[in-house]
Amino acid sequence: GDRGAIRFHLMDPSYLEFYDNTKPDQPIGGERGFTRIETVQRFPEPGGAFVSPKAPIGWIRGHVHCLYSFLNCVYEGKQASPSLRDGAYIQYVMEKAFESDRTSRWVEL
Repeated sequence: GDRGAIRFHLMDPSYLEFYDNTKPDQPIGGERGFTRIETVQRFPEPGGAFVSPKAPIGWIRGHVHCLYSFLNCVYEGKQASPSLRDGAYIQYVMEKAFESDRTSRWVEL
């Protein structure tokens, strides 16, 4: 959007990058630019103590924790979060973003 952006690189999954376009900008310097947010080792146990030597750092842990979260919700009879409905809405938002880009116009969500 016009207020910022989020950037994720699959080969460097230990960081999420955030750009805040509302911060002050100056010809030399300023506070704008991408900020790297560390996301390493943020999974509660039993997220796994193993990592494949061929996988980027953090990649396998995310997948293992996803499986753990799903199975734990099944075991405890809780609603999983994010849900399939949440995923479908994100897909809808992404399709609207592509439509906006393709038509060079704002679209309603």
